[in-house]
Parts: sequence; structure tokens; C-alpha cells
Amino acid sequence: MSNKSYIEKPISKKQLKVLSALLVSIFSFMFYVCGSVFFEELSNIEKIRDGHIYIGNRDLAFGAIFFIPVLAVLDYMFILVLLDKFKDNVMKLFIKIAFISIPVMIISSITYSFWVGSELRANGYSHCTAYGSATRGTPSIWVKSEQYCQERAWKIRIELYEYFDHWDQKKQEPTEEELNAAILTMLENNPFYRLKHGLSDLKKRQPL
Repeated sequence: MSNKSYIEKPISKKQLKVLSALLVSIFSFMFYVCGSVFFEELSNIEKIRDGHIYIGNRDLAFGAIFFIPVLAVLDYMFILVLLDKFKDNVMKLFIKIAFISIPVMIISSITYSFWVGSELRANGYSHCTAYGSATRGTPSIWVKSEQYCQERAWKIRIELYEYFDHWDQKKQEPTEEELNAAILTMLENNPFYRLKHGLSDLKKRQPL
């Protein structure tokens, strides 16, 4: 039985351009995401000082702005590949920028995390673990009062955030009765909650 040697075929020029176009799209989207989460986090500072009912905080979001230069160079590099104008000095530029940007991103994220946590506590906010999510990248939720952190509302937390936003726009807060009534209505309209408890059973239930 003879041994056969297999030689991998080098990637073709067309395949390289398709891959480059895909990577440019991915890095451009990441560029947009980094900018969005950074400015969203900046707006949280104003929300804290205005006393909003809840704050959605992403600790790593602040440092994301320092990753944008890395993404910009990556985009530039693969655009040059698409145009058949790639040069080795671009790779050297990428390494230099990454060497500076990544440590700055990490340090600024850690520093901001400590600062914003102390700022939230100083303004009377507490971390609401009841609204935590297993999805990576979702914000940690801080609430102005313990009454806004209710474990029963986990499944309808997105609707509840919108409800809080409505009150924040009016610069007011709901009463405990208004909050309880709103949560009960949201739960009754939630298909998963209805499935678990049964619609007929819900009609007989007392307000939670």
C-alpha cells in the first residue's frame, strides 16, 4: 500500500478577495458597535446625575473606544488586499497600534468599572441581580430603589425597562400600586408566563 502525500492548495486570489471583503464587513460592524456602546455608556453618566429609575451599565463599554484604531487599521489592511495594494509596512503599523490600544482599552475599562460602580452607589443605586442575563455582553442593571428590582419580572424585564423609560421621560416615578399593576399586566400578556400558569388560572389570580 503506497503512501500518498497531500499538498494543500494555496488560497486563490479570488478567494482571498472574498475573504477580505467579508472581514472588512465584520470589522466595520465591530467599529460601529464599539462606538455605539461607548456613547451609550457616556449617556449613562448623565442618567445617573438625573436620577433615572434604572441604569444599564456595561463595564467594558467605555474602553471599547480605544479598540477602534485597531479595527480601523484592520479595515484599511484588507481594503488594500482587495485593491491589490497591500504592503508589509501596514502589518507593522497594525502591530504598533494594537500594542498601544489593547492595554489602554483594558486599563481604561477596569478604571471606569471601579469609578462608575462607586458613582452609582454614591447616588443611591443598587445592583439588581434579578434582571441579570446569561447572555454575554448584556448590561448590568442598577435600580434607584429596591421596589424596582423584582425577581418575578425577569421574563418581562425588556417591557419593564420601556415602562421605566416612559416615567423617566416625564421625570416622575410610579407609585408602588402603579408598578405592581403594570408588572401584573405585563406578566399576563407574556406568552411564556401564560403557558406556565394557564390563562384561565391567571384570571382567578390575585394581584402579585
